[in-house]
Amino acid sequence: MSSEATATSRPENQSQQPPESPIARLVYGTQWTQDDIMIGLLALQAVLLVFVTIRS
Repeated sequence: MSSEATATSRPENQSQQPPESPIARLVYGTQWTQDDIMIGLLALQAVLLVFVTIRS
């Protein structure tokens, strides 16, 4: 019942099952999507770019 609720609210995670490892389950529990991870990586790149530009 709960899996159907998450599948309807988040269609991109419809076929995804909670992984077995605790760390992967922790990341899965936060309900991060691929978009969230990509935005995080882009933000990290921007911060590193600014940091390197200031240092040089």
